[in-house]
Amino acid sequence: MECKNQVITYSEDKTYSQSQVQIVVERSTLHAFTVALALSVHSVFEGLAFGLQDSINDVFQVFAAIAVHKAILAFSLGINFVTVKVRFRIVFLLTVIFCVASPIGGAIGTGLSSSDSNSVTITLLNAILQGLATGTFLYIAFIEVISYELTNLEPEYVSHGLLLVLSILIGFSTFAGLSFVHDH
Repeated sequence: MECKNQVITYSEDKTYSQSQVQIVVERSTLHAFTVALALSVHSVFEGLAFGLQDSINDVFQVFAAIAVHKAILAFSLGINFVTVKVRFRIVFLLTVIFCVASPIGGAIGTGLSSSDSNSVTITLLNAILQGLATGTFLYIAFIEVISYELTNLEPEYVSHGLLLVLSILIGFSTFAGLSFVHDH
């Protein structure tokens, strides 16, 4: 049921019709769904990379990295759900998909690594899957999250956008510097 004549006032400066609010809510839900789905695909590739590890030391290192990474992603995904006010059923479904994605990828990776393939094939497959995991992460970061944050700034918060860009550059520089300090 759509009531086009109803006007909704959010602040003294802005009024919106109910149909305009509905479009914003649908786009926000679609954005949350896209982010959750992309993070789930990313998690499958992480799990595959985890399952393809051949030494116990590598398994523990990758597990620790994925656990920390997954916790940060889960927090970010939760913030995204709360920000766009997604319905509980959708949040629950997307959260379950996100949670089972890494174990499913891990099981597939373990199955592939225990097959009778030679180590060159496993190494090549591991490199391809880690590349795909990195690519999905970069897509999520640049196309979904950062562009969304920068394009949805209210006019009075434009100066915060510059702070956001500076924070991104500092974060990138920090992790780029850490990659040179620790050989992995």
